[in-house]
Amino acid sequence: MKYLLLLISIFCILFSCSNENRTPNISNDFESLGHWAPNTTQLVTGDAHTGKYSCMVDSNNIYSLTYKGTLKESFNKAISKIEAGVWIKSKNANAKGTLVITIEDTQGVKKYWKGFDTTTLAGDTWTYLHGETEDLSNSNLTASDQLFIFFNNTSKEEILIDDFEIFFTQ
Repeated sequence: MKYLLLLISIFCILFSCSNENRTPNISNDFESLGHWAPNTTQLVTGDAHTGKYSCMVDSNNIYSLTYKGTLKESFNKAISKIEAGVWIKSKNANAKGTLVITIEDTQGVKKYWKGFDTTTLAGDTWTYLHGETEDLSNSNLTASDQLFIFFNNTSKEEILIDDFEIFFTQ
């Protein structure tokens, strides 16, 4: 009986740890762009969370590079939840912004929009911003609907963005 409890405990620990370190369905460290557009002049070198490049948003470019893909291209299964995360950094304590998840139909009509605001940025260190949708299973989404994920700089202060992650739940 003790061995059975020990085995169950180890099994639970292993599975709970593996959930924390899951692999995103889509990620980008801006080393390659793929579905990310439109303004590559926002890519900067020398200060990235990982890799060589990060994306800079400021008063001239308040929107980051944007992930754009149909739901079918993005996941190819029915989606019940979308989670997104991004690493952000600013030297200015007043810098703030919003991580945005939006879904539009083929005519550009918004079917879903949700934003996740930054908390205070911790000086000159990278901070992770994460957000997730509520249950989307009854949202009348179709495979041809467009998914957009981006960062909106609401303060217009210089902010660096890197390592977007997107997770889908069926």
